[in-house]
Amino acid sequence: MIHTQQQSVETLSEVANAKLALNEIDTQVNEIVSLNEQIAEASSQQTQATDEISQNVTQIADHGSQSAKEAQNLARASEQLMENGHTLSQGIGAFKVS
Repeated sequence: MIHTQQQSVETLSEVANAKLALNEIDTQVNEIVSLNEQIAEASSQQTQATDEISQNVTQIADHGSQSAKEAQNLARASEQLMENGHTLSQGIGAFKVS
């Protein structure tokens, strides 16, 4: 009988230790879940930032392209203005004042 009681006490002790170990495992699993949620949120934020940067780079490239086109138009207009000025100078040269 004493032997059975001793085994019961040992079994209860082992059950209590197992319970403590399972509680610790549960706590650690909850911490891992929390960390995974934080990682997922950070990843989402990084994706949003990357998308925004990509859009900004695209806009900058578009603005650069538009600026280049406008510079070409300005260059053509300047050339036309020079030609008009030269033509005007020739026309005025025909009217010499004596």
